[in-house]
Amino acid sequence: RNESSKKATNTANIWKLSLINIVQWFLIIIAIIVPYYQSRGLSMSEIFLLQSIFSLSIVVFEIPSGYFADVVWRKNSLILGCTLAFLGFLLYTFATGFWWFLAAEMILGFGSSFISWADSALLYDTLVELDREGEYKKVEGRIAAFWNFSEAAASLAGWLLALISLQAPFIAQAFIYFLAIPLVLSIHEPASHKLDNKEGAFAGILKIVKYSLYHHAETKWLIIYSWIIGASTLTLVWFIQPYFKLSWL
Repeated sequence: RNESSKKATNTANIWKLSLINIVQWFLIIIAIIVPYYQSRGLSMSEIFLLQSIFSLSIVVFEIPSGYFADVVWRKNSLILGCTLAFLGFLLYTFATGFWWFLAAEMILGFGSSFISWADSALLYDTLVELDREGEYKKVEGRIAAFWNFSEAAASLAGWLLALISLQAPFIAQAFIYFLAIPLVLSIHEPASHKLDNKEGAFAGILKIVKYSLYHHAETKWLIIYSWIIGASTLTLVWFIQPYFKLSWL
């Protein structure tokens, strides 16, 4: 009976983690974020500076947040990440100048770092406890499909909410992350299953970096290509909204 209950709890973890990913990528603010910035007095150069700082805060905090997740458990990392995201979007709702937006972006960057990969680690260990470790790529791929559809639907939702006011999507975004907190609290923390690493964590990271950027040319160029495409896509995101605005006028 206890084994059956444990299996049901772990199985519930899968759909809960799927839902958290859907929430994470249901960014209804993206469709109107540049006009919102501009309505609060920000220039395009300030908008790009904010996004650069956001990306930098994620990069800087990625390793410390990963260490936090390993030491204080992945579930706590997700709770902290969702809470920070809620506070960041709440601050966005009332921000009136560059420095307020800067504070909001840094809070969101830290929150994203705490969520990043903690959900994947929880999913992997959940599948291990269910003796379904071999299904990890399949389940992770299905979740990725969910958040792609979620991101597409969010743009339409953001546009509809913007018909009420430009502030409405941000209020809704904060509310969505607020609802995600009790969902994360209900997740079962499975036992951590780590690969044996006699070299130590930091030495392992250096080994991977050295292999991917020095010893394996194909992997190196794939990383560079991915970085260029990702940066180009985000650049279009920030430029396309003012372009549509000018075209409409």
